[in-house]
Amino acid sequence: MDRNVLVIAYYFPPMGLSGVQRTVKFVKYLRNYGWYPVVLTVSPGGYYAYDKSLLKEVEDAGVDIIRTGSIDPTRLYKPGEAVKLPRESVRKLMNRASQTVFIPDNKIGWKKPAIRKIEEVKDKYNIELVFSTAPPFTDHIIGRDLSRKLQVPLVLDYRDAWLDYQFAFYPTPLHRYAHYNLEKSCLKAVSKVVVVNRKIKIKILEQYSFLHYNDVNIIPQGFDPADFTIDSLPSLPDSHTMRITHTGTFIEDITPVPLLNAVAKIFNENPKLRGRIKLTFAGLFREAHEKIIKKLGLQNDVELLGYIDHRSCTGVMMNSDVLFLTLGKKKNHEHHTTGKLYDYFGARKPILAAVPEGIVSQIVTETGAGVVTDPENIDEIASAVLQYFEKFRRRELLPVPESAVEKYDRTKLTGDLAGIFNKVTEYRYA
Repeated sequence: MDRNVLVIAYYFPPMGLSGVQRTVKFVKYLRNYGWYPVVLTVSPGGYYAYDKSLLKEVEDAGVDIIRTGSIDPTRLYKPGEAVKLPRESVRKLMNRASQTVFIPDNKIGWKKPAIRKIEEVKDKYNIELVFSTAPPFTDHIIGRDLSRKLQVPLVLDYRDAWLDYQFAFYPTPLHRYAHYNLEKSCLKAVSKVVVVNRKIKIKILEQYSFLHYNDVNIIPQGFDPADFTIDSLPSLPDSHTMRITHTGTFIEDITPVPLLNAVAKIFNENPKLRGRIKLTFAGLFREAHEKIIKKLGLQNDVELLGYIDHRSCTGVMMNSDVLFLTLGKKKNHEHHTTGKLYDYFGARKPILAAVPEGIVSQIVTETGAGVVTDPENIDEIASAVLQYFEKFRRRELLPVPESAVEKYDRTKLTGDLAGIFNKVTEYRYA
């Protein structure tokens, strides 16, 4: 008989973008391991991107979804409206203002409606465990309060670090201290903590000495094998041209500009290669970056697909020759494990990782999945592109080793999560 787990996730389909995928795949496969997920999320407001294919996955898996209203910036737009990505300077200013006013984030207005809704429906579900995933870190506060009200264990999932979140802005030491106290109160309430990489685990253990080593478990990001099947493939690209693809959105200091400059440099120095190397970007793309493409004369060498659903995106990855990944040099990127790295693993394509020293560079190097360069060094990136092109020309591009791929299978990773759920609920039946 299935056991019910309440999953708290503000970001959930039909919302798109990378923040929803880990949760979607967990709830999709938990039934295979005897846990029935009941998802608590928001009613759709305005958002940057929507993906109905991911919503269909969880609906087809028979997952119950409880939606509530919320008081947050997405309510300023029509429900289901795709909001245009603002200029980065505007987005950053709005983000800084929001983090100055709202603690832990501007989703805190979801807390009361979410808790009230579960109190209304708790008799319908025999909830045995609360599982929250963050960011937004409001999710963990809701998880803390609901686990106390329902008197069931709490498991917190960190897709990113909280106190050392790479996009965090603390205008004063008091802001950082307020976040510290909130995180501490949530961690005091947990039965287990789940994190996506070892660096986040170490940080948490250093900052909160009341936690023991085995209290924090690592379940990395991953890929869903069902997304990478032959029927995902669109028509094949020109075999004469090497396609380098990036998926996802550019934000803060994560930018395509060094890659664009590197390819322009290659064409200026090797005009015969123009038309033999093509850049494809699948995801929201800024007007400022489009202007740079035109300035560099790359209009015919760059393909902008815009935001496409996850299933279509995996098809584009599989039809590419090299997959591009970048992170800026900003502080705390070394703790960040971007989910696209693992989808790239699923596509089995070699990776060009323009990233700082940290967890991502370590994984790419140790697995033999690709080449790592400095994220801002145009010459290094150009050299890596040329190395890949030479292998492409000689038909020597190799896929990511299977040994690097198999441990990131989301079906197996969900089994690891279910194992944690089993352990923290054992005492209730002892």
